[in-house]
Order: sequence, then C-alpha cells, then structure tokens
Amino acid sequence: MIEHAQLTHADHADLVQSLAHALRHNRSGKRVADRDIMTSQAAAEHLIEALTRAGYVIMRKPPLPAHAAPPPPHAHVYDPERFPPPPENGKG
Repeated sequence: MIEHAQLTHADHADLVQSLAHALRHNRSGKRVADRDIMTSQAAAEHLIEALTRAGYVIMRKPPLPAHAAPPPPHAHVYDPERFPPPPENGKG
C-alpha cells in the first residue's frame, strides 16, 4: 500500500497534459482519429475543474528512480587494431 507521506499534490499543468494525452490516444498509444489538440486540452481543463468543484484531490506518487540498461556483451572488449585512437594533430 502507498504511504500517504509519499504522495504530493499533482501539478495542474501536468494533470492537463496527462488527461489531454489520454483523450487523444488509445491504450496502445496510437492517435485516435478526429481528435484535435485544442479540443482535448479544453476537455481536460473542464474535467479538472469539475473534479475540483466536486471535492476531489488528485495526488501524485514520487517519480521512479532512473535505471540504466546493462552494457552490451561486447562492451568490455576494446581492440586498438580495429578501433585506433584518433591522431593527436587532427589529421588522419
């Protein structure tokens, strides 16, 4: 379960952007036909205002820590014959 101390209030601009994206795209991330950016922005603003008037408080979890992909298997191999260092004087 999520601890309440970790939650913060969602930023209005982030909320509008998230709702507008959800209105323009389907679950697989493909753009839905005949949805205008301005229309989705206006609908998102309307939804946020309606939820605020109804007493809803929208919270956000902290961002997940960044991760890095593991290096490729050949990353530890360096062959100076195959990949010579660039010349120091700038001429090749």
